[in-house]
Amino acid sequence: MQLESIRSLGTRYNRDAAKHMRLELCRDVETGKFHLVKEMRSAAHTQNAHLAQVLYELAGVLTPKMEATNLPDSHAPALAAEYLGDNIRKLNMDSVVSGHADEFLNGFIVDCWLANWDVIGGYSSDGPEADNIADMDGKAYRMDTGGALLFRGFGDPKGPYFGNDSTEPDNFRNPNVNWVASRWFKYVTDEHIKTGIKAIAAIPDEIILRATQAYGPGNAREKAELATTIINRKNFLIERYEDLFTAAEKDELTSSISKLDASLINTVIHDANRSIEADGCILSVIKQLGRMTGLAQ
Repeated sequence: MQLESIRSLGTRYNRDAAKHMRLELCRDVETGKFHLVKEMRSAAHTQNAHLAQVLYELAGVLTPKMEATNLPDSHAPALAAEYLGDNIRKLNMDSVVSGHADEFLNGFIVDCWLANWDVIGGYSSDGPEADNIADMDGKAYRMDTGGALLFRGFGDPKGPYFGNDSTEPDNFRNPNVNWVASRWFKYVTDEHIKTGIKAIAAIPDEIILRATQAYGPGNAREKAELATTIINRKNFLIERYEDLFTAAEKDELTSSISKLDASLINTVIHDANRSIEADGCILSVIKQLGRMTGLAQ
C-alpha cells in the first residue's frame, strides 16, 4: 500500500500516550482507493486492531476492511480503513429501541469474544448516537477495532483482564462496569446471543491460528499465546450459552470452514504462510509449550 494524503481530518488527543494522534483521508496510489488512516501508538497496536477486524469479518460482522500501514509523511504506525463514503451516519438509539437494529445486536457475542471494550465509543456516545457504529442503509459497521483484544481504546494493555474467560457478556450490560455499552446492549436477547454463538462456532481453530499468525502482534511465541487465548475465549462462550440451544441445534455448533467466505480464508492462509517465513510457525510454538493438545497432535 502506497498512500498519499488527500486532506487532514484533524487529531484526537490520546491521554495515555500524551500526544495528539492524526487522522487523514488518503488515497492508495496503486489502486486509487480511498482510506481513513488513523495514527496508532505502535506497530503492535496497529497489528492488534487489524487482527480484530479480520476476526470480525470471519464472524460475519461488518467492518471496513483494514490494513496495517504508516502515515505517508512521518511513517508513524497507522491503520488504514476502507473509506465508506461521506454519507455514512452513526447508529441511532431509536433504531435499537424500536427493534430495527438486529444486525448490530447480532454482533454482541463477537464483541464479547474479541473484548472490544470501545465498540460503542467513548463518553460522547452517551447521547442518541454510537460514535463507533456506522449505519449504512440499515447495516451496522463496527468502525473502530482499536479497543479489542490486547489493548484498551486509548492503547494501554488490558493485561490480565483479557484472558481465557470472557466476562464481557456481563460487563457490557452492567452500567457500573461499562455504562456506555450497557445503554445499547441491554436490548440484547437470547436470539441475538444464539446468532453470535453460531457465528464464532463456525470459525475453525486452525483459521484463528492462521489469522493470528498473519496479522497479530509480536513474535511467534507471543502470537501463539494470543491465538490460544482467542480460541479458549470462543470455547468458553460456546459452553456458557449451550443451554440456549436444543439438542439438534447443539449438533450444528461445530466448526465448518464451508460456512466461511472462501476468498477471505484463502487470503488468511496465504498471508499466514508468508508470515511463517519471517516469524516461525506459531503452531510449532504451541506444541513446544504443550498448549491446546487437541490442536497440537
